[in-house]
Amino acid sequence: MLLPLLPSHLGVYRKGGHFLKLRHFPLAYVLAALKALVEIGESFDATKMIIWQELVARISKLGVDYDQAHAKDMERLEKSNALLANFDPADFSYGISSGVVVHKTTGAKLEGVSAKDLDGADKAALQGYGRPYVDGKPGKPVELYKQGEWCSPVELFDTEAKFEVLKDKCLIEHPNSCAQSPYFSFCFWVTYTLLITFMVMNLVIAVILEGYEVASSCKSSQHICLEA
Repeated sequence: MLLPLLPSHLGVYRKGGHFLKLRHFPLAYVLAALKALVEIGESFDATKMIIWQELVARISKLGVDYDQAHAKDMERLEKSNALLANFDPADFSYGISSGVVVHKTTGAKLEGVSAKDLDGADKAALQGYGRPYVDGKPGKPVELYKQGEWCSPVELFDTEAKFEVLKDKCLIEHPNSCAQSPYFSFCFWVTYTLLITFMVMNLVIAVILEGYEVASSCKSSQHICLEA
């Protein structure tokens, strides 16, 4: 699972539903265990071990502690997620408390909306991979230059009124504002390509004609006299 965690996933993680012990093995722990085995020149078949506790106990004898590596990795995950998951509450329509949908500002319970349905809608929106889901199946790919699909709409990219929001989302250093008139770029590209093509063709033709003229003048200036 890649960071940042969505609020729903973060809630599951806080309840112990993600990155469980003996199911999540930090990369640093795996690399340290392999390095320790290489140094002593030993290996073993982990697939023949019945439980993960046996594998962890075997590796702990090499001086690599799983509990310490897991705790350190979770601390690193918390810090990284706090940095990357800079979500704006204004981007969300509802709040979920103890599995119940509530108003995001007042905390009042809302009827007619289930947390499961909201979670399913969020998943469908995120797993589209550029294609909206229709009846649970991927639909047609979206247009590349469709306003707001791959870039920030112009009306939202206001550096004066929303500078702090854009900065928190790293859009000041790496802006992705949509083109105000995408058709202008198409016209410019076509015009530029045609102009350069004709210029190069005329240049090539001019060089060929000049070479032909030089060759013709050289032949006419040379006279061969034959004496009987």
